[in-house]
Amino acid sequence: MIVGAAGAVGAQRLRWNRLRMSPADLLRLSSAGTPPVLLDVRDPVLYSASPYRIPGAVRVDLEQLEAELAAQGIDRARPVVTCCIADERNSARAARRLLALGYRDVRVLKGGLSGWTLAGLPLETKR
Repeated sequence: MIVGAAGAVGAQRLRWNRLRMSPADLLRLSSAGTPPVLLDVRDPVLYSASPYRIPGAVRVDLEQLEAELAAQGIDRARPVVTCCIADERNSARAARRLLALGYRDVRVLKGGLSGWTLAGLPLETKR
């Protein structure tokens, strides 16, 4: 019984790892045909405390995700990458909800804003 549960957890982890994307992969995808929409889903308190964001990131409140997606007019066929902080918890929650809403190409940025920064990539100040 324990082996079966461990196998199920491992399979789920493997499935979610396939959705993760490195900062370098995001840059490559952004320079290709249709760039992805980058959703910054950091907790509102953490977002407010930080003066920076990844260039071009669109801030959405995870608690208002559906309404904010509708307001932004984000096409379900367009690639979407979610970003939060290093633990990727909010990004994973947002990715699961996006998939349930019918978005077909959803990824999670590995390491979130911290991973982007550690890769030496540029940040922009929030407006």
